[in-house]
Amino acid sequence: MIFGNPDKFAIFVDIVREWSNPDFEEGLFLYILGGSFCTSKLPENSATISVYMRELSSTIEKLSSNGYENPHIFNSPIAQAYSELSASRFVPFEEDTPDDAVEDYTHSITIGDMLRGIDDEIYLVSDGVNEKILCKNNLTKQVSGIVFEQGYVVEVMRNAVNWWSNQNLKNEGFWHT
Repeated sequence: MIFGNPDKFAIFVDIVREWSNPDFEEGLFLYILGGSFCTSKLPENSATISVYMRELSSTIEKLSSNGYENPHIFNSPIAQAYSELSASRFVPFEEDTPDDAVEDYTHSITIGDMLRGIDDEIYLVSDGVNEKILCKNNLTKQVSGIVFEQGYVVEVMRNAVNWWSNQNLKNEGFWHT
């Protein structure tokens, strides 16, 4: 199932029956950005779809309640913006790191271990009118960014979560067909 426009931003969710069992629906959960998967290769492990959907729901709540507006980062060159967001997201744990140093997840929309990179994230930032996703290719390390109308990304996320909530897979034949 694909939610959104794959040429812009979409979420790809596929439950793979052969990977699943009666307690967990396993499959693939990936973001599509500008017609390409946000990761350079498919995940090496399956995703427990219910866990990813709960995390996606929490991400929607975080974005809706905390906001993700930062005109400075939005208007910065893409690589610089990604670097600034990563610097606040990944606080180094060194001897001189303050005890109160906090990793900032405000702009992260990475779900689970979808990227498998130690310092790779997918970020969403807004200037108040538009929003931009920043994503780094795991192989080339090149950062890309695509601008959308404000609210588009959260709407796509909500559509995926609503679909999942309405599925009730266990009671409607997923295991009984």
